[in-house]
Amino acid sequence: MNTTALSLRRAPDATAVIVMVLLCGAWGFQQVAIKEANASIPPILQAGIRSLIAALLV
Repeated sequence: MNTTALSLRRAPDATAVIVMVLLCGAWGFQQVAIKEANASIPPILQAGIRSLIAALLV
C-alpha cells in the first residue's frame, strides 16, 4: 500500500460523526415507521412496491 495515502488519512471530525449518527437514526426510524403504518401490507408486497418505485426512478 502507498504510505503517502496512509499519511493523508484523517479521523472523521465531529460534524461527520454527527451527520452519520443522524442519518442512521433517520433511516432506522423510517423502517420502523413503514412497518407500523403498513402493518396490513405483507412484507413481500412492500418489497415489490419499493423495487417498482426504484425501477421507475432509475
